[in-house]
Amino acid sequence: QMHIMCPRPFDGITELIEKLKKKSILIALVTGKGEKSCAITLRQFNMDTCFDKVKTGNPFKNNKAENFRELLADYKLQPDEMIYIGDTVSDIVSCREVGIRCLSASWITSCLDAQKLEAHTAGNVFYSIASLECYLMG
Repeated sequence: QMHIMCPRPFDGITELIEKLKKKSILIALVTGKGEKSCAITLRQFNMDTCFDKVKTGNPFKNNKAENFRELLADYKLQPDEMIYIGDTVSDIVSCREVGIRCLSASWITSCLDAQKLEAHTAGNVFYSIASLECYLMG
């Protein structure tokens, strides 16, 4: 059903990923979705080759912090060398647990409570993909 509500990637997101990759920036996907559901979505969106690594959710607990730690170890990165773009307060909490910076995507206002995101990470909430791109690309 969710695939019907969002039948394609948000306008500009695949282009932003490509621009970041051209700058040799590693792009990983960390999602709460299960492995099977994530694979379906990536195939539907024609994004199954966009990411250097994909880390999926755990049906029993939020495992994003664990996935972040694994990515840091896999790529021999320090926490200040990684940025996560999330859309929930729990994403911010998971990032803080590991010491990585979280930017919040709030371009789907019907699905997000932007005020809660702002309260937890003021100045790091982006209301459009264009504003996120300006921030990331400098």
